[in-house]
Amino acid sequence: MNKKRISKRTLFTIIGFTIFILMIWESLYYKKYHPNRIYLGENSFKLGYSGYYDIEERGLESLRTMIDNSQNSTKNYNIKELVLILDKNGCNLSAFTMIVTFFDEDEKEIGIGKYEYTAKKNLRYQFESTKESGSYLDYYQSIDYIESNIKRIPFYRQFNMSYEELYILTYNPNNKLTKGTFIIDGMNGKEIESIGITNYLDGLSGVSSGGYYWTMNLKSLSDEETSFIYVFEDRNYLLETVE
Repeated sequence: MNKKRISKRTLFTIIGFTIFILMIWESLYYKKYHPNRIYLGENSFKLGYSGYYDIEERGLESLRTMIDNSQNSTKNYNIKELVLILDKNGCNLSAFTMIVTFFDEDEKEIGIGKYEYTAKKNLRYQFESTKESGSYLDYYQSIDYIESNIKRIPFYRQFNMSYEELYILTYNPNNKLTKGTFIIDGMNGKEIESIGITNYLDGLSGVSSGGYYWTMNLKSLSDEETSFIYVFEDRNYLLETVE
């Protein structure tokens, strides 16, 4: 009986020690790829916990944290450009490029940040100081507004209606669409449904009446014909000021 008790005690000790070592390793590994500070140049970085990042579930959560932790960043900024590479398998955000315009407390432009993330656990960050160029802090270019619309897109259902594996998602706050352009209408809070490319090109999800709109474009990386324009906001008041 005594030998069995010692054996069990030894086993529990080994298991406990193993768990302790794994926790230390996991902590160090996590900190390596989830730094508290993003510096200029190359950074070791991974989206999500293990490099898997469900865009439909998490939105732009990690990108927001990344910007907040970046060298020379400020609390006020616009997302000037955003290109997301999505893997059909699990709606995984596997790579992205992003350009951010930073503003000071008086909402004056102070610089441009450029981010490039690859699946190789690498994030390149560049910052260039700029003089005021006439740009202004715009709610429609905020990460909150962009994220709110991304979360409305049913990526899982949409991807299941296609054989393509990789997609590219971009946004345009002032997209000028010609009359008759096929769209997926998400204006005024309208629920967005998944749709096949054939029905989309038949205009079953909507047709633009022309003008300026806040849009997102989802297209296949391998098939240019598999492309969808999501319309979220009518911005036709810009017609007089942009032209």
